[in-house]
Amino acid sequence: MPALAAYFDDSGTHRESEFAVIGGYIATPDQWLALAPKWKELLNPHGLTWFHMTDCEAGRGEYERIREAERHKLIFDLSVLIDEHVSGGFRSGLPKQVFDEVILSEAKRNPEMRAFVKHAYAMSYRHVLHGLGLHCAETNTSPSDVEIVFAIQKKIGHAARAGARRQLTRAGFPEPTFREMRDFSALQAADMIAWLTYRELIYGREAVEMRHAPLIMKPRPALIEEKTIRQLGERLKELHDAIERRDRGGRNEAT
Repeated sequence: MPALAAYFDDSGTHRESEFAVIGGYIATPDQWLALAPKWKELLNPHGLTWFHMTDCEAGRGEYERIREAERHKLIFDLSVLIDEHVSGGFRSGLPKQVFDEVILSEAKRNPEMRAFVKHAYAMSYRHVLHGLGLHCAETNTSPSDVEIVFAIQKKIGHAARAGARRQLTRAGFPEPTFREMRDFSALQAADMIAWLTYRELIYGREAVEMRHAPLIMKPRPALIEEKTIRQLGERLKELHDAIERRDRGGRNEAT
């Protein structure tokens, strides 16, 4: 059994979204096991078998028949439950337009870089991975002893799987697994923090209402700032120029 298990979900996967967001929580397997039955106890009175933040906030689908005050209380109660059972959290979001303008435009100059920066979510994964590494160092846990689980995303599934596997295994974490969100309360918890992070990046801190507050007690910072993206763009440009100089030198020697 792993020492820790981290569960993640994405937000902003639709084409029109402004941000690429990943959020999730980490806890011991025993902490996750303790959370699961309590999660169901909160859902059962409403006739729910699993929780989806977007639908609950909007009052649609299964949640249409639940009064707004009850939906808000359910969100708060689930948020408190999460805060009581997890040992840490991670959330990352970056503006897609800036990423496309700065990083992808540079990557197009060099095929060797395209796999590294193929998708905005790859950079969000790196941000989350950094937080995971810090948490492991703080808890004296080996990365190889952490289970990583992502919610299956149909819209960006292949890009997400490839990006997560490459980055996690390079850092010493085991290869991640991908599961259906409806089957795991831990992934439903990750969905809640991913949803809130996306909303906060669009509308600002005032988007965090009282019912949401427990969700952000433990996660590390959310936004990858535009300045950071532009700095990475500069480094990629320097790397590309160095590769070009190397290649020119090789061609000159050959002649």
